[in-house]
Amino acid sequence: MSKIEIEELAKRCHAAQTAREVNSEHCRELFQRALAEQDQQAWSVIYQEFGTMVTGWVYTYSRFRETGEDTAYFVNEAFARLNRYGVKHAQAGTFEKLSSYLQFLKECVWSAIENHLRQQKKDALWAAFSLEEEIAPQQLPAPDPVSDRAELLAVVRQALHATMQDDEREQIVVEEAWGYGLPPRTIHTKHPQLFSSPAEVNQVKHNLLKRLKRQPLLKELQVLTG
Repeated sequence: MSKIEIEELAKRCHAAQTAREVNSEHCRELFQRALAEQDQQAWSVIYQEFGTMVTGWVYTYSRFRETGEDTAYFVNEAFARLNRYGVKHAQAGTFEKLSSYLQFLKECVWSAIENHLRQQKKDALWAAFSLEEEIAPQQLPAPDPVSDRAELLAVVRQALHATMQDDEREQIVVEEAWGYGLPPRTIHTKHPQLFSSPAEVNQVKHNLLKRLKRQPLLKELQVLTG
């Protein structure tokens, strides 16, 4: 479609939004061209026209403040998800009205925030259960709220208990590395009769982690997998 046709649609869509018209066909057509035809000019128009609306959805979502991100981050994520997952629906004619597009876009906001929070939990756990001997503070992800971290660690402790073998070395690693946060070098120094080197402490951690990732409890929560 030519530039002037998109410009005319943009004007009419904006007028409809200003008048609070429900299910404007001109706005729906812009979404259709943006997704089904991958028209970049149409994309720019819907981003500009509906960005404020999406910002409101982000800001009012109950768990948004847990993320530590600003609204613009999730506005961009929502539109990216719309483009990633909405194209086939647009091409199939699933979105019959503007409201159908907007509902899908709102669900993209929700999923973007929830997926971000899940990823934060995964990152926090991998930091807590790192195989590295030492991790510089700037390499660590932003910590979860204390209550969230306590909940996560409680879940992992349950999984550790389920997977831990009757091995004194594993019990020490669980207690001292993951219970008290001691680095492998310190654990080796405290227990030279059990560990020949810090690398051996890391190997025990590695073996535990491999079994942990197969634990149904963690798989169900999508903490270490998925």
